Amino acid sequence: MTESFDDCTFCSLPLQRIILSTPSAVVIRDGFPISPGHTLIIPRRHVASFFDATGEEMSSLLELLNDAHKNLRHEFNPDAFNIGINDGPAAGQTVPHLHIHLIPRFNGDVADPRGGVRWLIREKARYWDAPSFAKVAVPLDLPINEGLLSELFSATTTSYKFLLFLSILKSLRRSEFKKFHWELDELVKDMVFLAWHPYSRFMLSLGSQDQLGAILDELPIPDDALDSNAAREIIWNSLPGDSLKQLKRFVPFRLIAPFFREELAGLPDQQKDSLIFQLSRQLFEERAPLYRFSSDEEIEIHLGWLDYLRRNYEATESRVITQFTEYLIRRNPRLPNFSREVFSALSLCM
Repeated sequence: MTESFDDCTFCSLPLQRIILSTPSAVVIRDGFPISPGHTLIIPRRHVASFFDATGEEMSSLLELLNDAHKNLRHEFNPDAFNIGINDGPAAGQTVPHLHIHLIPRFNGDVADPRGGVRWLIREKARYWDAPSFAKVAVPLDLPINEGLLSELFSATTTSYKFLLFLSILKSLRRSEFKKFHWELDELVKDMVFLAWHPYSRFMLSLGSQDQLGAILDELPIPDDALDSNAAREIIWNSLPGDSLKQLKRFVPFRLIAPFFREELAGLPDQQKDSLIFQLSRQLFEERAPLYRFSSDEEIEIHLGWLDYLRRNYEATESRVITQFTEYLIRRNPRLPNFSREVFSALSLCM
């Protein structure tokens, strides 16, 4: 190394650590890697800041960055990369010798990789939840297949899909359509709350295979409870973890299955959920499903659908509640003339 400093780690590198080199720079593996293949590209001359490097050094660093990238692709086959420089102590630089981090990233190495280097300042990382972002970022021309809305609830034998969709719709409205990432726990708890109205207040069957009634029977909601806010609070605070896990295990996957009909054709049910998880991520822009799974515990509403539901909220709400009411009528043939009451109750609780 040229112009070295005796106490600088990168000025006295053992030759066996050097993987690639030019007359101006070298490539090594990080001594404390945060992922397999974590690599550093370092100028030979002792210089602290990227902005103090010469033009030749900058060119050499970028040349080696590209070569290291090719090697890592071949050796580790990562799904993505982070490239970064900590330039100065306030930016986190601990070794005062310029070095570029090339960090291979792999699907699933963290639960939610969105934001990347923005997590350096944690409280500002989730810009997508900021109200101003939703106002600016929601486009008006993202292509979506509106016709698939009616197919979401076709041939259903339980209330789950209706109630999850209504839970999503309610949550979007409550956020004034400024939030499009939602924890599944929140949505499923509100899904159970929405089931409380037809099941507990109107004593209706939700379907022979539907388990929401049994779940509600186990919750400490007074039989004479009329206050929706009180019932919702009890459900949110008392819903057993096993019930929450059971509902999250399949309902969110099956709701968006119509968006991937071709890929799912002929598969047994036990194989569909994991494939839907993958397809929602891989085909999010191309197929525009209602949402994708950003992690095992969170969904991201497609911006095209967010805008559509914002502009067509009342019509969509009325349409889905009407379909749900018709579903309940079929499940409760001995209780006529309740459709208007159920419709009104569900509309109010939204």
